[in-house]
Amino acid sequence: MFVESVPEINVNKITRLMKKKNISFWKAIKKIYGFYQPVLDEDFDEINIQYSRTDLTFGKRIWMKCPSCAGRVGKLFIYKGKVKCRSCHKLKYMSQQFHRDFVYETFSKYKVRYDKLEIELCTGEKSKRKKEKIIREMKNLEPFIENGLNNLKQYFDAQASSGE
Repeated sequence: MFVESVPEINVNKITRLMKKKNISFWKAIKKIYGFYQPVLDEDFDEINIQYSRTDLTFGKRIWMKCPSCAGRVGKLFIYKGKVKCRSCHKLKYMSQQFHRDFVYETFSKYKVRYDKLEIELCTGEKSKRKKEKIIREMKNLEPFIENGLNNLKQYFDAQASSGE
């Protein structure tokens, strides 16, 4: 399973809200995620999130403690009814599953360029000629992006069928 597809509890969101609204850690969790500590639910075990602080030169840094390994983490993940850190759940990032050339050459490079062109097209006044040039380049990139998406889909389908 991948980190990108699992719900997370993010300490940065919590601390931002704590500072903005001047509320406690648990009230921020309730406001963002909809539960207080501890929570008993038919899908989840008891969620007991502890947190700690580290003094910095200017302010403090808040960490959550993983209920499984007690490690300091910035994010906890909810997977299979358990709240644990990424390493306890054995979650990986999608980018860790590919050889760098496969991801960046077949998809990412073209997608990044396409997105930049799309932003450029939508911002500021452009001459008709400049707009046509941008649209033409975007249309030229579309087959490369489609091919990259197909390759990624085939890879994931192969991974799923092999049982990984």
